[in-house]
Amino acid sequence: MSIDWSPLTRPVSRGEVTAFIRRQPRIRRSSYMSWFEIAWVVTLCLAVATLIFTVAADDAVEAARSMRLQAVSAVVVMLMAAWTVARRRKPYKDAFRFERFAAANGFGYSLEGGTRAFPATGFGNGRDGNRQDVIILGQPLGLEIGSCRSLTGSGDNTRPRTWKYAQMRLRSPFPHIVLDAKSNGSTLQEEFVRGQRLNLGGDLDRLFTLYAPAGYEDDVRQLFTPELTAHLAGVLQAWDVEIIDDMLFLFSDASAAQKPAAIRGLVEGAATLAGHVAAWGEWRDSRLPSTEGLLQAHSTPFPRKSHVAPQGQRLKTRLGWGTWIMLAVMAGGFVVAILKGLGVLAS
Repeated sequence: MSIDWSPLTRPVSRGEVTAFIRRQPRIRRSSYMSWFEIAWVVTLCLAVATLIFTVAADDAVEAARSMRLQAVSAVVVMLMAAWTVARRRKPYKDAFRFERFAAANGFGYSLEGGTRAFPATGFGNGRDGNRQDVIILGQPLGLEIGSCRSLTGSGDNTRPRTWKYAQMRLRSPFPHIVLDAKSNGSTLQEEFVRGQRLNLGGDLDRLFTLYAPAGYEDDVRQLFTPELTAHLAGVLQAWDVEIIDDMLFLFSDASAAQKPAAIRGLVEGAATLAGHVAAWGEWRDSRLPSTEGLLQAHSTPFPRKSHVAPQGQRLKTRLGWGTWIMLAVMAGGFVVAILKGLGVLAS
């Protein structure tokens, strides 16, 4: 499959970005013009104030000083407005590159991909995230790439989070396997039980933390061939990799991964990875009864996830240190309140 990558790196003019913004019905004009309008209002107010101060000034020196001060203030306001508008237009400049790339290659593109729940840990195990800049590469790749934005944490600890992702469907389900890249600060939203860590040696252990369900160590060692581990260590070392059910996911919140030029490495890396995983087609979960026995015992079709034994379908998670600290503080506050109520502690 031949792909034209040049639209991702070719220069973009201001007029092209403006035309792109006007084509998007969900982008309100105020989202990128309001700062200029505010700047003009502020500048007009400064001009009026300058006129008033000039008329009310006792002498020409004071009037000139007032005019210079107001002129400098107006210039500063306009420069700040221009900088703000340019910064707000930057995401749309990248979005135009994505749209241009998709159009040149016959791919699907959507600036606003909407919310969609995925089972992957990187998506919060089913919690909705707002997908943006979604590019859908049809067959034979069957790959979806995009950005996802959501809020993580709760209460005062809530913060926005943005990451790049790629996802594709596999031919059959596999055990839940996660490779947490050590170079990107981790995009995973869960912490796994330490007993599920698996060491395969070499560069893979240096660049990733590998998690696999307990009891599946030998299966993973057979599946992760030297060719596959070399590809992960060489091309995808900045990406978290997750295989769950019959889906393959890649995640990264590294700043370099957000740039349009990074799309080529992501697409080629994901396609090669999917090719290695496709070679796992003969894998069967030995913990399940034979297929013939299952078909004789049940008349209804099985969900695809049932091709993996229950203990291999999901990694076991644990509470992180932050959650334990929060629970301890809450418990401490509750105990103090009870003791004060009983009169044990002075108010």
